[in-house]
Amino acid sequence: MNNTVNLNYGKSSNLIFIVAGLIFFLQLVVPLISKNEVNPIYLVVINILLVGGVGFLVRQGYKWTKYFTLLLLVLYLIEVTAILTGHITDLTTKVASVSQLLLLTWATIILFVNLKKKVN
Repeated sequence: MNNTVNLNYGKSSNLIFIVAGLIFFLQLVVPLISKNEVNPIYLVVINILLVGGVGFLVRQGYKWTKYFTLLLLVLYLIEVTAILTGHITDLTTKVASVSQLLLLTWATIILFVNLKKKVN
């Protein structure tokens, strides 16, 4: 029986956890330095749990999660374009959102690259 483990799943889950950390950081810092509306706390918690849950599932090695992260990437792309073209003028929000998009893009790309190691 040939068991293989994709070595990129751990790297990808680390990047996804960094995205969840950026979401948390953004919700702590932005209300202190800007006058933009603050998201309700339940939306922030749902967002962090969703991204963190995807990171956990990727770390566990489920193969279907790469397609779910691709869907998550499309949703983030829509969010970032809305933030960049919208009424939000806060530079911190824009930089954090673009950083989240870039990290999630890299995490998705390395999920689709097959770097496998044989497990005995």
